[in-house]
Amino acid sequence: MKKRYLIRFSYLGNHFLSCSKQSKDVDLTSVVGALELPLRSLRNISLASEVHISSRTDRGVHALQNTAHFDLQASYNFDGFVIVNALNKFYFKKGIGLRVSDICQVSADFNARKFAKLRTYLYRIAVPKSDIINLGQHAPISEVTRCYFLRKPGFDIEAVQKGLSLLIGTHNFISFTGKPTRQVLVRTPIRRIISFSISQGAPLRCALYEPFSCNFDYWDFVVEGRSFNYNQVRRMVAALIAVGQGQFPYHGLQKMLDSQLQPTEWIMSKIAPACGLYLMKVLYNEEDLSVDRKPKERKLKKQREMLNHTSTRVTTVEGKTLREEILNGEILLKEIPVGNQSCPGFVIDTKPDLQVAEIIKSSLYLGSQDVTQDFKVMTDCRITHVISLGVTVPPLPQLPALSYSFIPALDVPDEQINRMLNEVLPLMDDIINKGGCVLVHCNAGVSRAPTVVIAYLMTFKGLKFNEASALVKEKRPASKPNAGFVQQLLSLEGILLKGEKKEMAKQQC
Repeated sequence: MKKRYLIRFSYLGNHFLSCSKQSKDVDLTSVVGALELPLRSLRNISLASEVHISSRTDRGVHALQNTAHFDLQASYNFDGFVIVNALNKFYFKKGIGLRVSDICQVSADFNARKFAKLRTYLYRIAVPKSDIINLGQHAPISEVTRCYFLRKPGFDIEAVQKGLSLLIGTHNFISFTGKPTRQVLVRTPIRRIISFSISQGAPLRCALYEPFSCNFDYWDFVVEGRSFNYNQVRRMVAALIAVGQGQFPYHGLQKMLDSQLQPTEWIMSKIAPACGLYLMKVLYNEEDLSVDRKPKERKLKKQREMLNHTSTRVTTVEGKTLREEILNGEILLKEIPVGNQSCPGFVIDTKPDLQVAEIIKSSLYLGSQDVTQDFKVMTDCRITHVISLGVTVPPLPQLPALSYSFIPALDVPDEQINRMLNEVLPLMDDIINKGGCVLVHCNAGVSRAPTVVIAYLMTFKGLKFNEASALVKEKRPASKPNAGFVQQLLSLEGILLKGEKKEMAKQQC
């Protein structure tokens, strides 16, 4: 009978080349391979699936507790400690730095990675008490590959604590993941840091057995969150170390979170070595560890059925009030008669935003949706085409020749703008090249519309992100793309730069 199991284990990262298997062959060079090999050798018990690890650590990163799940097939019930003892005996004989602490049966749909509620990481550093000429001759042998030894003395703990407080909470951590790549357009870099602290640490061995330990002060960083971006913890620690040693101001971390630093800045490439990082623990909800736990799909379906029916009232730009309801998966809009309308649940804006920004003379304008309803502004600017992002506007009856295009877009950091840009940028360029004049707008002309205009200037006019952003900000001071859009524009800049380099290389051939 096939059953699923959760296993908890620890290992020394320097004993393995990687965490995941690098090929289909099972060997001892990876953590997953080291788990699978003895499991395949068990008597009367067969491994019925691959080992799926919860937290993939980099080469050299240690784990005080990591977890994984797998399926075992057996014709009889067996004690989990039999598996634990068999695996640990194998590792001891082979001299492998991996130990299993616990194994338990879980439900058939349990997933060690997806069901993880909290992950805790520890990062250990050692700061020399005085100038050390040759660090290698003074570092304790027991700490080699177990701790990051700084080369210079001095560590401002108060500045580091101030920097820590800025990183706690939900932020866009793209600046702590290295250079922007296409992956940013697929997976959001927004993460939540639940807690982040630093405390006085200690050497692994006391000075009685390791005299060189007295040459250093030890500090422990501990960070908690549900999930982290690739290399995020090591990059955050590297930035905090720079703060502690006076190389970088603590308030500069806020600029990194706000994406105000260029990818070429030296701090953006700093990453602490893997040897000081430990995965301390992976936590789960107790109900998720139950063998009889119901699949989440059935649980969610039951919860949906218990929800009270609700409707949303929508007020259009013409002043009409509609009731929006969802019936059998379809959105239905019903107009509410004027006599049945209650007092509006919002403050009516009596001062329309008619400030329109001329980005490219007589060709490209930027504004809010209010501009589209003002006959004088539209005629003065000689607008021929209106591009609406995320909001629809009624056509001006006085200007029947105006063309309108609607592009769906939400103003949230998680919104992926590549689809929107692929549709709207060629349209804008085509209109402008044919002598037309485009007005790009969203609801307030603050985030979505400026994002598209900046992307157009970068893609078709050759401007860098900072140049395009500064131009748009100068023309329309209210513009402020949300943090997610900014990171995706920076990623676009990197993609465009690579394209330019390839084109130059072709021309030189």
